[in-house]
Amino acid sequence: MDAENSYKGMDFDELPDIYVIFITEHDYYGRGKAIYRVRRTVEDDNSLYGDGSNILYVNGQYRDDTDIGKLMHDFCCSDPDDMLIPMLAERTRYLKTDEKEVKHMCEQMERIENRGEAKGVLKTLIQLVQDGDLSLNRAAEKAGMTTEEFLKKKEEYEKNNH
Repeated sequence: MDAENSYKGMDFDELPDIYVIFITEHDYYGRGKAIYRVRRTVEDDNSLYGDGSNILYVNGQYRDDTDIGKLMHDFCCSDPDDMLIPMLAERTRYLKTDEKEVKHMCEQMERIENRGEAKGVLKTLIQLVQDGDLSLNRAAEKAGMTTEEFLKKKEEYEKNNH
């Protein structure tokens, strides 16, 4: 991430602080807090490392009258009329009722679904080749790829799954 936010010759202390935020479905640490902050420390004296990296785990189950509690409530709402934050409810209502936006969202979801299905088919074909039940050439043909393309995907799959 630092590489994207820096330029040649830039001093380390000029780098912007970076925040990585995970909104978890459940209370990841099980302590009932809204947010858990994670920072790097020096093991020898437990002092902060000070590199500007910050990790936040937001408890998606958290509910109360604070902004975070309301936001987590609204993230779980499918009906904008049940939402507590007016601006979020308004935007959600627009995205769910504007014909153009609904069509765009449906197209995006279909694209994601098709990508997932294609990955599943490719995984199955790779496993059939590994088991000796299908030839490499036939699997590539079924995947709509050249043998070289399929072999590359097979090698990537094996690298990531062993």
